[in-house]
Amino acid sequence: HVHTWLEDFPAVEREAAAALAMPELSEPAKLVHVRGTRALARFEAGYLAEAADAASAADADARRLGFGQHFFAIEHLRALAGLALERRDLDTAEQLTEQALSISERGRPVFEFLTLLDRAGIWAVRGQVRGALASVEAARLVLAGTGSVLLGRADELEALLRLSLGDLRSPVELASGLPAARRRLLLARIALAAGDHHAAQEHLQSPSLGDLTPRRTLIRQILVAAAAIERGDPMAAGILGGGLEAARHGGFLNTVVTTAPEVTSYLI
Repeated sequence: HVHTWLEDFPAVEREAAAALAMPELSEPAKLVHVRGTRALARFEAGYLAEAADAASAADADARRLGFGQHFFAIEHLRALAGLALERRDLDTAEQLTEQALSISERGRPVFEFLTLLDRAGIWAVRGQVRGALASVEAARLVLAGTGSVLLGRADELEALLRLSLGDLRSPVELASGLPAARRRLLLARIALAAGDHHAAQEHLQSPSLGDLTPRRTLIRQILVAAAAIERGDPMAAGILGGGLEAARHGGFLNTVVTTAPEVTSYLI
């Protein structure tokens, strides 16, 4: 879990393999808990097909073994919800998220925090930005006083929500405490919203973006295309075409639609 939260995805795989090799580990722990954790890590990294396979298998075994409402189920439910959101099936995404939230509220504060952020993301796509901000604030209260590094996820999501409302100042402040790659991508989005494609391009060329997950690589590609569109680059169509091909191959839809308004408008 901790390696997933710190986005050290190779370490997740090492720990999962070690856990599965333990003969004393129970069948539900192996088939539901470990597999679900692996599914969520793969989803967050951007390996959507692998995440879907692992999450679906974990869900089937959870139902078979009677662990559908156990905390072992939280992470595969979150992965399935994220996959549903990515394909823009908002009703399914919200239903799965509420199911995960009902489990995590039973004394699992970190899981509750993350699931509340998931819900905020879904509401934002529905256009319920004020409700999404309230869900982010509810998540903060769950980990209030902990100083957890995970609170940066709330900062990042709040920044994106406020940016969608036209607020350019608060997102810059919220970006300041994020890890380098997250911060640069967020600052590029803020610069694009401010109409400063030169600053956006500088952020997108930062050395801190040299080793990205497939998900963040796609986000960077979309933002590079957005900057090209904004400056009237004749190569914009080709740049965007490469990003769309990567998105199609990876199974991404919502990420393309929501990352940069400039790209969405250009496609329309």
